[in-house]
Amino acid sequence: LMTEARYPNHEGDILNWEQHGGDVTIFPDGKFTFMTNAKKTWPENYWKGGIFHAIVERKFAAVQGSVGSHSTGEVVSCAEYTTGWKNSTTASFVKHLFTKEGTQVTGIGKGFITHHLNALDAAGEWFWDKNSNTLYFQPPDNMNPANMLMEAKSRKLAFTIRNTKNVRIENISVHGAGIEIIQSDHCIIENVRFTHTLPFYYYAHQDEYNGKTTVDISGNNNTIKNCYIAHTWGTGAMIRDGHKNTIENCLIEDVNWMGTYNACLKVSGTNTQIVRNTLRRSGRFLIEGIGIRKGKIAYNDMYDGMLIGQDGGGYYTHVTDGQQTEISFNWIHDIMGTPFERSEVKDHNLSIGIYLDGGCKNYYVHHNVIWNTKYGIMLNVTPGDKTKVASGNRIDYNTIVARDVAVLSKELPDMYINNSARHNLGNRKVAALIQKDSNIVDA
Repeated sequence: LMTEARYPNHEGDILNWEQHGGDVTIFPDGKFTFMTNAKKTWPENYWKGGIFHAIVERKFAAVQGSVGSHSTGEVVSCAEYTTGWKNSTTASFVKHLFTKEGTQVTGIGKGFITHHLNALDAAGEWFWDKNSNTLYFQPPDNMNPANMLMEAKSRKLAFTIRNTKNVRIENISVHGAGIEIIQSDHCIIENVRFTHTLPFYYYAHQDEYNGKTTVDISGNNNTIKNCYIAHTWGTGAMIRDGHKNTIENCLIEDVNWMGTYNACLKVSGTNTQIVRNTLRRSGRFLIEGIGIRKGKIAYNDMYDGMLIGQDGGGYYTHVTDGQQTEISFNWIHDIMGTPFERSEVKDHNLSIGIYLDGGCKNYYVHHNVIWNTKYGIMLNVTPGDKTKVASGNRIDYNTIVARDVAVLSKELPDMYINNSARHNLGNRKVAALIQKDSNIVDA
């Protein structure tokens, strides 16, 4: 595959923190610069119109900016940044990044500029000027494009199934496209291979990357099984809502190159079943389960999550009443986070095995084996919001070898109600504010 032109040039693994982009610093006024050994002096407006993509210290997901007018020199300006965490103004974005109120104190990280002809400077790179409908391409090894077979993605979806029942898709390979099954019932996707499905995309608001997925399902009693999904800037598969939808025995890997809220799987709905899958190598979450009810997450091998993101986990959900959703008999391991995650900063280095965030209720988390994570299991709350307490969660019979605390909660007694942690085996402590019984720690 050829690479969309960018600066600095991409070499290696996009999910390797050191290779994701160049070293950048975003300044308190929203301007940024690349911290290279040989600093560049850019001509005036050299990068105007490009897209700046960055993952910065103490910011849990990637931000993007539209490059605006800038003077000659090393520093480049962004006309606007991703909105939604605060509001639509650059000033509030900067406040969120650089003040303690926003918990974003520094602005160093990894980043690159793309969507600009001036980035086209290496063999194998391309740039498409949508205004003139012109494709620029620098072929590898001085090859003549006239003698090359060049193919390009031409559609987002290979299949669209809407308001239908009993459709079966099996034993095919799909390259460069996905599938959607919307408000349909009793459909099956089996033994299908999806690769390189979603390209890099620009989002002006944080909500715009929701729905960027290879397989998109809503409806009832649909099944994805024995499939392979890999190599995408977005999510592997999504169950938006519905009843008794199942993802079983799939291998989903190398997803969320963006480092945003994408995941191997994003699942919601009632009685959703996620069983016997291998989920690995994601920019942030392996499973995001916001909105799941009475579900089952079981017998999955989940690892190498949070490769370029912060404040997340192998399994992550937020402000959800699980209604006795079970997370059980999973292996969850090697959830590392960025180098910032592995620092001693206490409030944002959260690379967690199972993360019930913002005040979740009624989850039964049992018989999981969790290792090489910052924290094994975390019950987080939204301080001061009594509508978002953590309550009715049971954490039993888990084996946890964490780099820090086995089971963690905040020191906010009135925000934790009727949670229990019993019969867990861990190398570190089980936190306060949870009813504890028969746990063996420091074993």
